[in-house]
Amino acid sequence: MMILMMGLLAHDAASIGLAPDLSGPLMATIFIGPYAILVVMVMWACRRAMWRLSTQPESSARWMRRLDRINTLARLLVLGLFMADLYLLGLLTWLRDGIGHWVLLPDVAALSLPLGSVIMMWWAYYPIDRRLREATLIRQFDTGEPVWTIGTRSEYVLSQIRHQLLLMLVPLLVLLGWTQIVERVTQPGMALAPYRIGLILLGGAGAFTLAPLMIRYVWDTVALPEGPLRQRLLELCRAHGVRVRQLLLWRTYGGMINGAVMGVSRHVRYILLTDGLIQRMSDRQIESVMAHELGHIVRRHMPWMIVCAMAVLWALAAAMDSATAGLQIAGILPDLDISPYWAMGTDAVATLILVGLWALAFGYISRRFERQADTFAVQHMAHDGVITNEAVEAVADALTDVALLNRMTPHQKSWRHGSIAWRINYLRTLVGRPVDQCEIDRLVARIRWACGLLLACMIAIEYLRTM
Repeated sequence: MMILMMGLLAHDAASIGLAPDLSGPLMATIFIGPYAILVVMVMWACRRAMWRLSTQPESSARWMRRLDRINTLARLLVLGLFMADLYLLGLLTWLRDGIGHWVLLPDVAALSLPLGSVIMMWWAYYPIDRRLREATLIRQFDTGEPVWTIGTRSEYVLSQIRHQLLLMLVPLLVLLGWTQIVERVTQPGMALAPYRIGLILLGGAGAFTLAPLMIRYVWDTVALPEGPLRQRLLELCRAHGVRVRQLLLWRTYGGMINGAVMGVSRHVRYILLTDGLIQRMSDRQIESVMAHELGHIVRRHMPWMIVCAMAVLWALAAAMDSATAGLQIAGILPDLDISPYWAMGTDAVATLILVGLWALAFGYISRRFERQADTFAVQHMAHDGVITNEAVEAVADALTDVALLNRMTPHQKSWRHGSIAWRINYLRTLVGRPVDQCEIDRLVARIRWACGLLLACMIAIEYLRTM
């Protein structure tokens, strides 16, 4: 979701304004066709995996790993198709020519292609998810664990949309709309032109500050009921000096085992724990998950994620501009004025490289922040100032159970979090170390200093340009 929105945000900055001069139906077919083919291929893969689960249950793990790889590849191809449509085929320009230069409307229409494809993939995957949940029912009955009703296909898809898409889509659309409005009222010569960067930053800060208030109602949440668990969690917050607006029970009806924290300010800060996590994990595991979420707050990951994302984007954009200018001066790259299509193609390639490099850099930073939150949980579980094997294994057990209960493999990779196995292997290297001498804390501090300095320099440069 973040990379899709980054593509839209970077599109106008690249000045890509041309689209092929073809008829409307033909262009629609060119844009929609590849997504449709990809969705059909995923549907076929899901049907084949379902048949294998029914006829060869002994090899179900192997077929599930294969299907996971297919789904991951399909999502990467959806992302690639969207970027190609934006920067090589002029999708956004074609939509704006057709429906007008409204704020957000053409962008939402463009996003409907990749998002619609992902939603159809969830629709195709539902029978697999249902079969896996049904397979755990007997074990849950035997162990006395709570059993939830398995939802319909429509309920499953709606849950995926609410919990996976809308989390980032809502605040990012607000930010994109605000940015487009600011661009229109800060054109050169206008009274607000010198304040362009400040207004964009103000809108970004506002969107992400208020996002938790929106997300609380987008997701199915209620206040965590009064009781011993709530009191223990509140005591944990007080022990680390963390103030929250509310502890929330995130109702997924057993469909998800997870925790989350939202909100930069204590006035709009929520900590969420899913019903499945509370019902199916031990008190010690819940404490480990809660300590991980508190780690994000204590280490101020939320505001620094925004700072790092913007700093990396601006730094890469400046580097790309400098590289392009240098290649032109050296005569390696022809002047962009020789042809509008040459200029558009050059901008498109440069922007695709920019988005790709940003994704790599931001993914690296995000995984280090996640590692620091894991380390904070271990530091919390440790005693006498030294990280013990018991503390590490308490957090490792919680991570392992989160993966297994979510029907994930420990080695399944995640762009922003890393695989569970990668995280656990790192934690086990901490045994015997003093709690205040963990290298990840120093590494994250260096990342924050570098990104903060970069962002300050970029803001100063942009401000001077508008003077």
